[in-house]
Amino acid sequence: MENSKKLILMRHGKADFAASDFLRPLTEYGREQVRHQGENLVNIVGVVDLAIVSAAVRASQTCDELRRGGLQIAKLQFEQELYDENYADTVLKLIHEVEPQVQTLLVIFHQPALAELSLKLSLASSDSQAVIDARQAPASFVWGTVDDDWAELESWKLGGIVEPID
Repeated sequence: MENSKKLILMRHGKADFAASDFLRPLTEYGREQVRHQGENLVNIVGVVDLAIVSAAVRASQTCDELRRGGLQIAKLQFEQELYDENYADTVLKLIHEVEPQVQTLLVIFHQPALAELSLKLSLASSDSQAVIDARQAPASFVWGTVDDDWAELESWKLGGIVEPID
């Protein structure tokens, strides 16, 4: 459908160790993977209207590296909740609050919420097995199209699962 919205659910890039989990930065390898994924996203979605990003250091650095990879992001929204309450329903609640004029939405967050939400959105279709089988390693993303307003999101048409280069 031509008026479909696009939703990208992305796991942060490969992170290093730090004094606290929240402060873990991306490794240099993780930065490279994310920049490459930025190029992939440009080819798939063009421009992102809104990115909702976990407040964790590795997630915000992932957003920075996507931009270095060429992805244009019109507006950023950092959410501590994506780190503190890492559940599919938490992410879905934030998506439901997105303004209807947003056409392309990127959410950068963590496992296990990424796997849970991508599966939940795919259960109504035959795409669920592909989501179950996906590795969803750091820097991977799952994307799909949505025909409803964000406030009504319950399912999507899976567009693809893009794992990072090794």
